[in-house]
Amino acid sequence: MVAEEGDPALDAFLGFIEADIKMHPEGLQALNGGLHDRLKALVGNADVMLDAPLSDEDE
Repeated sequence: MVAEEGDPALDAFLGFIEADIKMHPEGLQALNGGLHDRLKALVGNADVMLDAPLSDEDE
């Protein structure tokens, strides 16, 4: 099995989020039902394939 290389930008962002959560855990909130419903209404029934390559338009 080959280990995947990390994305430096993503790694830095996740490090930032981790540090912020550690410094300010009181800022974490559970996802409430109203926000979930609103997001679902915005997205609709869109199929998302996270492993699919981007199209030329999306690059």
